[in-house]
Amino acid sequence: MAEAYDLSTIADEEIFVVSGFTHPVRGRVVCPAAPLVAAWMAGQGCPAPVREFAPGTIGRPSATIGSARSGVLATTTYLDLDGRAVGIAVAGGSRRAELAEDVVRRWSRTLRTRRALVALTSRPCGYGRGGRPPLPERSGPEGDLGNDGEEVCRAARTVDATVRSYLDRGDTVLLLGHRDDRRRPGPAGRETVPRPAGSVVEVGGPEAVAGLEVKDESRISFVVRPCAVVEEIVPLLRELRHRYPELRGQHPDQWCYVASDARWAYRAVAEASDLTLLTGKAEPHPAVLAGGGSPRRIRSLAELLPDEIAPAATVGLVATDDGLAEADQDAVTVTDILEVLAGLGPLSIVHRRVRTDVSTNIYENAPITLP
Repeated sequence: MAEAYDLSTIADEEIFVVSGFTHPVRGRVVCPAAPLVAAWMAGQGCPAPVREFAPGTIGRPSATIGSARSGVLATTTYLDLDGRAVGIAVAGGSRRAELAEDVVRRWSRTLRTRRALVALTSRPCGYGRGGRPPLPERSGPEGDLGNDGEEVCRAARTVDATVRSYLDRGDTVLLLGHRDDRRRPGPAGRETVPRPAGSVVEVGGPEAVAGLEVKDESRISFVVRPCAVVEEIVPLLRELRHRYPELRGQHPDQWCYVASDARWAYRAVAEASDLTLLTGKAEPHPAVLAGGGSPRRIRSLAELLPDEIAPAATVGLVATDDGLAEADQDAVTVTDILEVLAGLGPLSIVHRRVRTDVSTNIYENAPITLP
């Protein structure tokens, strides 16, 4: 419902975006999208602060939006599923009345029932900071904590022990998978894995296999770096086993699926979205870019345009800086976007998570019932 109300208590040149006001029929109206509208106006060269509208200051209704000749409160409102009144409102003095009405008219076109599809991923374990596996220094009810006081996942703790056992028997240990250097660095220069007889060689991907030099090919083992993408490890292992037939390695139960699960969660969100918004400074996983959904990075609310939002019935949200050092505290977050989308029509928030379960019991997840 689009309306305009005369205002006599606003200066001729004044204009502001309303965060809430009292409607004469619907009562209290909240405006969650006010920060988005204000950011967009600032980006258009028309800065306007966000203010609460004092009760009892609305005048008589104007004939229609577009006919204002004095100060005006331009609004569009709707009833959310919980019965509360939600809207978009801009107040402008006599010289800003047409602008206020134009802003509300433009943003009114974005109102629709909408779904926000949020990719949920586990936090990376932090394995490999400083170049070597972090050994837990202390334990607590939440799990083992690494050198920098952060929780270390079970796979990282298991890899520590496995690497030690292979080194103790004199093997060359191939540490498979790329180390993500975007992760927060751990204590610099600390060596956490002793090398009594063997050595550890990092093999990020197939491109590193050709340059490998192993003195004793009968004493060579591998471990998979936690948070490596398992789908990238499998072809790498295939090539290594072809080159080193006596290659031994850890049991697959010790592999970490955090990165693989994140990859599929990202892709599932992108594939199911009309518009995919990426927050953070880190580069998005290729799975996001390959999933469709018109992925676009958002660094501020001003970059979220009404013509872009209006046709999007499903908006995908992916935080690329989850657990990363260079996350920008001042940048827009997934929560920021959800809050303003809640003011652009009834919103359903759906969390998409992919989880891989590992079991050594062949009957635990069997699809059949044995007699």
